[in-house]
Amino acid sequence: MSEIEISDLPDKNKFYLKPSKKFNELFINVSEELKVNTTHLKKTKASCVDDMRLIFETDKYNTDDLKKVYNFLKNDREDERGFSWRKNIQSISKLREKMPKLLLEANTSSKTVFKEETAEEKVKRIWGDN
Repeated sequence: MSEIEISDLPDKNKFYLKPSKKFNELFINVSEELKVNTTHLKKTKASCVDDMRLIFETDKYNTDDLKKVYNFLKNDREDERGFSWRKNIQSISKLREKMPKLLLEANTSSKTVFKEETAEEKVKRIWGDN
């Protein structure tokens, strides 16, 4: 999203630039991790910011909802079937489309969102330091 500057946006969209950039950076990182071409992501246009505005204004999601989904996508890993949300959400428009399912997953997921405990940490937690 390097082409988009806040001064390029209509006033109604300026608030939505930062969350749009955060998600776009996540999409780029995931694509690079998967060794997928990121050219299309690096050329993201103002339409992404407008999609983010619609997520807030039309769909009525809030900042906390987006933070939950962002963290969920950032930490999501493939399940036993090889499915991963993070591989399938690569644009703000797709994020908007799947937002209800993603928020539900983020709120109810049993997938590891926190750092996995090592065996040594588990032993210390269960048996103490002695």
